[in-house]
Amino acid sequence: WLYTSVGTGVMRLKFLRGTIESSTYDDLRIYDGTSNTGTLLFEHTATALRQLGPVGSAVLTPNPIYSSVDVFAASGSIYMEMTSDGSANCGGTEFDPWEWFVVCLDCQLPAVNYTVADDCANDQFSINVDVQALGDAPSVTLSYSVNGGAPVTVENVGVGVENLGPFAETDTINLLAIHTGSELCNVDLGAITSTGTCPL
Repeated sequence: WLYTSVGTGVMRLKFLRGTIESSTYDDLRIYDGTSNTGTLLFEHTATALRQLGPVGSAVLTPNPIYSSVDVFAASGSIYMEMTSDGSANCGGTEFDPWEWFVVCLDCQLPAVNYTVADDCANDQFSINVDVQALGDAPSVTLSYSVNGGAPVTVENVGVGVENLGPFAETDTINLLAIHTGSELCNVDLGAITSTGTCPL
């Protein structure tokens, strides 16, 4: 698949759902550019069955593991290629069909990343969300859920570090930085857990 914009700006490709076998059988690569010589944005290297969409997107696949494929290309083109050995039928009862969208952004992405701080003595961890830039939004909203529960929001977050938590060592936190001007520039930070380095 090749997607090319008619103007300038950043393009986004995001999977809504879709099952892929282990990389032994199926391979998916996404590039920033017009061919597979561009910058590699995503490569399916997992050795187990995966969902390409975000956490919770699986409909048919039992016990899914999520890759949450969401890539951005500054070149104005996105090239995606897939190869399969044909060992399983994607129309089977345990494979979700592939659904994705491609858009040209009408906004500037916020620059957001995070670090995990373990509190080993209390079997907890916290997430330090570092908002380095707001893009073209006046602020961002942080939305997170704990183990798939109801979302919790922290509004009017500016440039700087916002601490979330503490959470139990076994919790999984799904974190989204919401661009307050356009949902196209929301940044999905994925499923976050403790570092796993605390002594047992």
